Amino acid sequence: MGSRAVLARLSLLLCLLIATFDTCWLCGEVRRRGLLPLLVAAWPSAANGVDKAVLDSFIYETLLPGTSGTEPRDGPVKKYAKIWLKFTGHVGNFDGPVFDSSTLRRNGQKDYVEITADLDDSFAPAMWEAVHRMKVGEQGRFVQPPSMSFGEGTMPLEGAENSDVKQIPPGSTLYYEVELVRIIRP
Repeated sequence: MGSRAVLARLSLLLCLLIATFDTCWLCGEVRRRGLLPLLVAAWPSAANGVDKAVLDSFIYETLLPGTSGTEPRDGPVKKYAKIWLKFTGHVGNFDGPVFDSSTLRRNGQKDYVEITADLDDSFAPAMWEAVHRMKVGEQGRFVQPPSMSFGEGTMPLEGAENSDVKQIPPGSTLYYEVELVRIIRP
């Protein structure tokens, strides 16, 4: 890749990084949002070192906002809240093969799982990071860097029992689509 192409990609990345941060009007927290996950999926392999900083970061994007309510059951999710969550985990990019999902875990009986935030050890820290940002009805997606995976990405992961992906190599970046269906107990 020529130096002009690298410069053009870096300029685009800088513009998207600036556009993906906003400040929550309620608590003043700076949050990452916007189009950056789309760039991550299209960016060249981490082998050339150009995108290492992007892939080592947790990135969350809201696809469909949730409720605008202010009650505790509207969200955002608090620590130890009992929730219903829909999710799909992909390898490679958001269109990659599915290794885990709420539907696979429930064997098609329901398309959501009932979990207690921060206590269910079948989810990596990145899932809790995403869930704590969400309101009921919100749909989003996030990039899970290896550093926010089980064992900080140092060990292989197993796919869901009935998924096509049986094992995920250590150091893999994973891509999740999530929807907060309901907060049962705030």
